[in-house]
Amino acid sequence: MPPKAPDPTHTDLPRAHVFITALAAVCAVNRPPPGVEWDAEPWLAALLKLLDLEREALPTDVPPEDVAEVAAERDSWTIEDQNAMARALVQAALAPREGEDKPKVAYTPVARAAAHSTLQLLGLDAGVLLPRAEVALAALLAAVANDDAIDEARKKQRDGWGGALGRGLATAGGFIVGGVLLGVTGGLAAPAIVAFLAPLGLGAALTGIAAPVVLGTLFGLTGGGLAGRRVSQRWRGVDEFRFVEVGANSKPTQDEVDDMKARGSKPEEPEEPESELLFQAPEDDDAAALREVERSRKELEDRLQQLSITAGTDKKEIARTPPDTPDVRAELREKLPSLTATIVVPGLLTVSRMEAISAWRAICSRDSWLPFTSRKSVESATEGGEGATTGLKDGRDVYVLRYETEIMLSTGRDLESWVMTKVKTMAATEVVKRTVLSAYYAAIALPLSVYKFSTLALDNSFTSCQNKSIKAGRLLGEVLMQRVQGERPVTLIGTSVGALTTLHALLYLSEQGQQHLVDSVFFVSLPSAPTAAEWAVVRKVTARRVVNAWCGRDFVLASVVRLHEVLSRGVTGNNGVCVAGLGPVQQPGVEDMDLSDVLDGHSEINTRMGEVLQVLEVDD
Repeated sequence: MPPKAPDPTHTDLPRAHVFITALAAVCAVNRPPPGVEWDAEPWLAALLKLLDLEREALPTDVPPEDVAEVAAERDSWTIEDQNAMARALVQAALAPREGEDKPKVAYTPVARAAAHSTLQLLGLDAGVLLPRAEVALAALLAAVANDDAIDEARKKQRDGWGGALGRGLATAGGFIVGGVLLGVTGGLAAPAIVAFLAPLGLGAALTGIAAPVVLGTLFGLTGGGLAGRRVSQRWRGVDEFRFVEVGANSKPTQDEVDDMKARGSKPEEPEEPESELLFQAPEDDDAAALREVERSRKELEDRLQQLSITAGTDKKEIARTPPDTPDVRAELREKLPSLTATIVVPGLLTVSRMEAISAWRAICSRDSWLPFTSRKSVESATEGGEGATTGLKDGRDVYVLRYETEIMLSTGRDLESWVMTKVKTMAATEVVKRTVLSAYYAAIALPLSVYKFSTLALDNSFTSCQNKSIKAGRLLGEVLMQRVQGERPVTLIGTSVGALTTLHALLYLSEQGQQHLVDSVFFVSLPSAPTAAEWAVVRKVTARRVVNAWCGRDFVLASVVRLHEVLSRGVTGNNGVCVAGLGPVQQPGVEDMDLSDVLDGHSEINTRMGEVLQVLEVDD
């Protein structure tokens, strides 16, 4: 059973704060992120309607410094006041669109970005308050769709409003909204539901018949959603392309459990006794390097196994594939829905095909204690459920895109072995002993023979990975464009060549004239050097944050980039281009974030993702 949600209208927004909230919203609407063009006026109009203010009563624009001045007393605002502000901003974003033939409720990335900016302008912690409001209001919407309550409401409505029933309803505060009587639903009192539905016309959109369709579309439940069969069956251009749900409320797949058991069944290698010989012949360099490869891989396996154990992966019920035509009401009863979706696109693997999925399930699990935890706990489910937190542990929908894992694993292992046995050994003797260089310049400083003697097959393997990632990116763009994820903001997190997939998904959306389907995007160790024009496109189609997360110590990425440069020199003449994953790109509207303090190399991206997410601050 999902945790009980609080009354999202428990505390009305104090009248003294209404005007301040409106001024901050006006300021936010007029200041989109650099390089972004948006129309947030519909959200502002809905907010002012909710706050019972006329647009003409407010200035056309409000400078940020003026907002800061009127919000100077925010330290005296109670947490209930702050929560009420955040809920009002999200509630306005859910207003049905006018002029639609059929009722439609959508939570757009632009509205979310404007709401986030409004809270920041007020000096409030948007990274905590906004997700908290989203969880509360999603719970209320799920309660509205409860079929038993709606059927009972219809029955009572047919009996009329007279006599004892009428008096009882009047006393209880029952109201007719959109032709449906709303009583006590899912633990939420009728006045709270009516206060949420009535001002913006949501009641008409969420009548008994329409509610499952409208909410199924909003939350991405129709057709089985991202994790349904239709996605994997429709896009068969790649050998493997499907989404696996890993959020806090999800269940592990059979493949994950089998993979965990296989790792756990491997016998421990006995420790070699210390030698008592006075003299021992030096070990062959290649043999020593291979032993280091095995040691490093075993360390990653152990770390991944520990993540799965702390998440309780092997103790949970196995997930089932959602039906093509799910019962939306049943889905909403089974777990609280999410007003946002996060899609993770992993890249190269070194431990197993399930490596990224297992790591992300542990990251999102409330059972695991990872470095990535909330900066502030959330009391009472959204304000009172045990273990509930902000961040990716708050129950939001998180999916990992599983694609071409066989080639990702084989290429990842080949690159790791090549770097450890050939390149890094040479780097230690030729470069590191003499000077301190970044991984990329260390790779450049090595003799060309290190690369020329490498087989062309290795470069071809990585190039093949890149090509498949680009193709998967266009498929991901198509999925997003079809709104399979629902009418809600999406956060994209791409790592390694998965960051390349994410990049090309956004470029594809731009080609198709689709803007602002994505709230934020995070590129982690992107093995590409996008042009300034491409970065501008990414910035334009993303409503809020664009982050390039790089690591100057990533010797695997640096070496493969150098390998490709050397082997393709005669063809492209393109040398000395430092890819985004190795350094800051310094592009307008793009945040460059250094991961060198938490990452030692490419192969540990998945198992260190908890620490990486702390640096990225995905909610901020």
